[in-house]
Amino acid sequence: EAYGQDPSSGEVFWINNYIITIDESGDPVRIDILGGNFYHPDHGYVTLTTDATFEIHGIDEWPTVGSLVVTGANNFKVKITAIDNTSCSVAGDFDGDGIYEWTPPAMNWEDL
Repeated sequence: EAYGQDPSSGEVFWINNYIITIDESGDPVRIDILGGNFYHPDHGYVTLTTDATFEIHGIDEWPTVGSLVVTGANNFKVKITAIDNTSCSVAGDFDGDGIYEWTPPAMNWEDL
C-alpha cells in the first residue's frame, strides 16, 4: 500500500494490493503486473494486470512485447499492447462483454 500526492493540486493517489515483478537478470527486462488497484481521488479506481509479460530490450524506454489490461467499473476494460519499442495499440471494451469493440489506430508510447 502506498500513497502519493500531486504537489500542485494536493490530490492524493493510492495503490493497494499492487504486485509487480521485474526480472532484470538478462536482456530483455521482463515486467509483470500480477494485480492491484490504483485509486484516483476524482475518478475512483481501476485494476491493473498484464496478460502478457512486458519485455524491454537494452536501452529502449518502452516495451517491444506485452500488454496491460486496465479494468474499471462494470468490467469495462482498456488493453494496451506493445507493437514495438516506439508504438502500441489500444483497445476498449466499454460494455463489459469481454469483446474489445473500440480499436483506434496505433499510437506512439509517448502519446499515451
